Amino acid sequence: IELSEHDIQALPRQESIPEEDFLLLVTEEDCNGCALAEKQPVAAVGLTLSPQSEIFKYSPNVLDFSKGAVTDGVRTSGVPSEILSYTDWAEPLIDMAHSHGVKNILTAYTPVSPVQSQIRYAKPVLELAGIKLIFVHREYDQIFWPYATKGFLPLKKTRTIYSKG
Repeated sequence: IELSEHDIQALPRQESIPEEDFLLLVTEEDCNGCALAEKQPVAAVGLTLSPQSEIFKYSPNVLDFSKGAVTDGVRTSGVPSEILSYTDWAEPLIDMAHSHGVKNILTAYTPVSPVQSQIRYAKPVLELAGIKLIFVHREYDQIFWPYATKGFLPLKKTRTIYSKG
C-alpha cells in the first residue's frame, strides 16, 4: 500500500531525440526501449533495482522476473549491452556513457515508480558529468495520458474509440 497521493499531471513536453549517438537505458518500467527512436543506439544498458533497495522490498521471484524482462529488452536492441543492478544508477550510467563516447542517454518517460525515483536522483549527477538524460514518450502515451485520470474504465472506453477511429 502506497501512503502518498499523486496528483494528476499533464504529460511533460516531449524532449528532442538527439542526432548524436546515444546510449539506450532500458528499465523494468519499459522493456521495449529499442522502439523509442528510429536511430539505433551505440549501446544499451539495462538497469534493475537492487535487492537492497531502500525504496521497496521485492521478493526474489519479482526481482528475477524484472531482470529477465530487462535482459530480453536489452537483447532486442541488437547493440553491445550490459545488465546491471545498483542502488545508485548515476555512476554506472556515467561509466557506460564514457566507455561508449556518448553524451546522451535515451530512456522511456517514467512518471511515478521506484525506477523514476532512481532516475530523478541520477539525472543531476549525470548533468554534472556532461551527460544529458532524455525522456521519450510513446505515441500511445501522448494519446491516452489525458484519459488516464480515474482508473481503467475511462481509459478502456478511450482505447475502444481510438481503435475504431
